[in-house]
Amino acid sequence: VVITTLSLARATMDVKDGFFFGRSCACRPPTSWWKGQNATVDADAPQRKGPKLLNTFTKTKVPFVPLSGNSIGWYICGPTVYDSAHVGHARNYVNFDVLRRVMSEYFSYDVRFVMNVTDIDDKIIMRAHKRRSEAVIDAARAIDGLSNDASALVLEVEKLLAEGGALGALDAATQQLSAAIKAQLGDGIPSDHCCATEWNVQEGYLALAHEFEGEFMEDMASLGVARPDSLTRVSEYVDKVILYIQVIINKGFAYESNGSVYFDVKAFESAENHKYGKLNKNAMENIEDAMDGEGALASGQSEKRSDFDFVLWKASKAGEPLWHSPYGPGRPGWHIECS
Repeated sequence: VVITTLSLARATMDVKDGFFFGRSCACRPPTSWWKGQNATVDADAPQRKGPKLLNTFTKTKVPFVPLSGNSIGWYICGPTVYDSAHVGHARNYVNFDVLRRVMSEYFSYDVRFVMNVTDIDDKIIMRAHKRRSEAVIDAARAIDGLSNDASALVLEVEKLLAEGGALGALDAATQQLSAAIKAQLGDGIPSDHCCATEWNVQEGYLALAHEFEGEFMEDMASLGVARPDSLTRVSEYVDKVILYIQVIINKGFAYESNGSVYFDVKAFESAENHKYGKLNKNAMENIEDAMDGEGALASGQSEKRSDFDFVLWKASKAGEPLWHSPYGPGRPGWHIECS
């Protein structure tokens, strides 16, 4: 059985209405149309004292019964590693840790705790480019007698950074500036100089993600948070994400458009025994929430059949990392990365 941490948190305390699901919260459990089935417990199974979980569909507490003996599989969403952790991360993962210990040390369940790391994300890509470009600019300004061509490129890179424009243009200008610096320094350039070797976004963004992942794990250790039993990085499961996307397409719930793949909300909603937004009845009402996971590098062109459709596979543009797929070079969309 897979536990969701939010549900378990509610089961371990007397939660008043609004603590997790406030009256104005978009994730307030729907009650007007959902008729959940009562949970049942095998009368012949060994009975034990254990926690109860709140069924948010029915607002009733039901006994927690593992599907396989005493074993529990528990998956939580880990950090998106584009920056240093903050106090909000600390609160989140300390809470996870307390609940994990309640289940394993108090209730004596055998818990296999799995956490993902979102290491494919627009924020990581943009941060990697920004760091690279700023390092090359600093290297240029450190040179006495910088050539006029290189000086002009410095201004061009600074302009592109300030505008937050297309990463392809920023990458090209930064590469040109790096080459100009390398040419001016000649054989005297140190091996560890930022311009000594050619930079590419596929390696650069991943190095940044690994750096912040390591920093995050050190922070959690300092807080006494136990390490997960398994750590899964999105970048290591792209092949499986592609297979999963194809399953969704085969079911008729996704479509291709200009090298990207989008989840077809209307098709899913129209299918028998399917209801989109079971966990969030406002999912079809707030377009800002629907667009939240599209990312800053989303195409400005209208590729979707509906504004509420969301990207499963995002076609990569110049300056962005890519993986090859049947739909073209791209990367997983934000919503499928935990799947």
